[in-house]
Amino acid sequence: MFADYAFYTSSYGGSVLSEASFPSYANRATAYLDSIMPAVPDPAPDELKMAMCAVADEMLKDAAGQAGIQSENTDGYSVTYVTPLSAKRRYYDLAAQFLAGTDLMGRWI
Repeated sequence: MFADYAFYTSSYGGSVLSEASFPSYANRATAYLDSIMPAVPDPAPDELKMAMCAVADEMLKDAAGQAGIQSENTDGYSVTYVTPLSAKRRYYDLAAQFLAGTDLMGRWI
């Protein structure tokens, strides 16, 4: 796990994950990032920690069935979805926001 819950709430500004659910999603996000990076630095730079937090948040949305929702109206029950992307593509795009300009992501992906 690249970041702890204190980093998630303070530096990243996260509020979606609870402290109890954080380790599970953070570990899954870390495993995903490990799979797209040619090398994992130790210690992890803040850009990598931020990417892990963003991917963990998105994984929770997937698990809750909220991924891809652009807007929702409860009065007339209307849900608008964004153009569907695969989960891996969304995770990659989120990671790229934080890791672009670093040597952490492989160019072949």
